[in-house]
Amino acid sequence: MIFVWTFTGHDTTSGNSLNIRGWEEWEVGEDLKVVSSKGWFDAEVYALQAAGQ
Repeated sequence: MIFVWTFTGHDTTSGNSLNIRGWEEWEVGEDLKVVSSKGWFDAEVYALQAAGQ
């Protein structure tokens, strides 16, 4: 199962706006509960936005 997300907010240090997209890959059991989760986002884009670039 794939979960796609968007985080919109502000960096606590710089106050700059953030709009970060990412996704998670979930392994679910037969009861549809998440057994494991691996997530990804572009850390370089996050750092650039936090720096105001």
